[in-house]
Amino acid sequence: MSNRNITIAAPYTDESVKQSNEITENIVKAVRINNQLTVNAINAAAENFRTLNRSIDSVTEFNTSAAKAWNSFLAAQQLQFLHKQ
Repeated sequence: MSNRNITIAAPYTDESVKQSNEITENIVKAVRINNQLTVNAINAAAENFRTLNRSIDSVTEFNTSAAKAWNSFLAAQQLQFLHKQ
């Protein structure tokens, strides 16, 4: 096999390099945007979990208070019933 010298006209080479650089820059920009979107989505999910945890804490506190109120009410009713006997 023989070595062949291939000559490419300079304007075509310059244009190819320019287009290649533009494509590379666009890919880098797209990856940066995608990374930022991913970070934003993770931050939003984390905030949603914090909100969910606060909601669960509030429901738990409400249920505990309601259970204590019912327990107090039933204990008072039981005492009245026992005193009447």
